Amino acid sequence: MYCAVIGSSKAFVTSDCGAVDDFFEQTAHHYSADKEHAAATAVLMGTDTNCGNTFSALPAAVKAGLLKESDLDRTLERLFVARIQLGLFDPPESQPYAKIPLSENRSPEHLSLSRKASAESMVLLKNDGLLPLAAGKYKTIAVIGPNAASLSALEGNYNAVPRDPEMPIESIRAAFPGNRILYAQGAPYADDVPAPLPRTFLHPAADNPEEGLKSGVLRAS
Repeated sequence: MYCAVIGSSKAFVTSDCGAVDDFFEQTAHHYSADKEHAAATAVLMGTDTNCGNTFSALPAAVKAGLLKESDLDRTLERLFVARIQLGLFDPPESQPYAKIPLSENRSPEHLSLSRKASAESMVLLKNDGLLPLAAGKYKTIAVIGPNAASLSALEGNYNAVPRDPEMPIESIRAAFPGNRILYAQGAPYADDVPAPLPRTFLHPAADNPEEGLKSGVLRAS
C-alpha cells in the first residue's frame, strides 16, 4: 500500500535522520549488505530524500545496476514539483510566505494556539477524582519523575532553542505558590541510562532553599 500510494502521487517522502543508515550499519538492522544496497532499496521503496549521508552512494548504486536512472528521475520529479508548488523558484515578492514578518514569531495569537494544541493533545489515562488539583486543598505536592525537571524532555531532539521554557515542576510551583512542592527524580528513563542532574539538586549553600549555583570570575592581579 505504501508504494502504491506514494508511487501514484506527487507527494514526496523523506526519511527519519539516520533511518536509511540503519539498513546496513553493523549496530542496526542488518537489512542491506552495504551503503549502496541501502540507498537503492530506500529509493525503490519510495523514499525521496535521506536525512543522513547514505544517498551519497546512489551514483555507485546506479553503476552497480541496483537501480536505474529512471528511478531517480521519479524521485527528482516529486521533489521539484513540491519546490515549484511552494514557490521556491518564483520571485520572493510574489510569495505570501516571504512576506511573513519576524514579529509573527511568538505572537500572542500563535502562543495561544500553541497552548491550546498542547492542552488538547494530552491524554489522561486515569483520574480517580484527584485532578484537577484544587488550590488550598493540599499543603504538600510531590512531583516525581525525571521529565518534570528536564529541559531536554521538553525540547525533544528536533528542536530550536526555546525562549522562556517552563518545566512541569516550575509550572506546578507557579500554579500553587502557597503549597510546599517537593521534587524527586525517581527512576531513570531506563537501566544504565544517565539522567541530567536537575537544578533542584543544587543550592548555593546547604541551608539555602534557592535552586542553582552562583558563579563568579576571579581576576589575577
